Amino acid sequence: MSADPSTAPAIQMLDCGGVAQWLHARGFAGRGGGAHNPRTIREWAAAKKLPMFKGPSGDYVITEHALNLWLAKQQSQATRACEERQAPRPAAHRGSRRR
Repeated sequence: MSADPSTAPAIQMLDCGGVAQWLHARGFAGRGGGAHNPRTIREWAAAKKLPMFKGPSGDYVITEHALNLWLAKQQSQATRACEERQAPRPAAHRGSRRR
């Protein structure tokens, strides 16, 4: 039994503009509440903040699957950081101020 390649799902490749549209369509605001734009995405890719690679045309591209994984990792880190900020202080630090 061989798999029929015509039934395999196509790999969705997104360029910087596609990533910006993808994030906007899912309701993700940019840094400081602003909108994502292709220039910002290109800067992130060049700075290795986003796991994009140069495609055959020389533009940065990423698969939709890799973008989903990256976004899940970012959300997990943000949630963890928020939980750590809201964690209560250890008992040794409470009431240590002199009155």
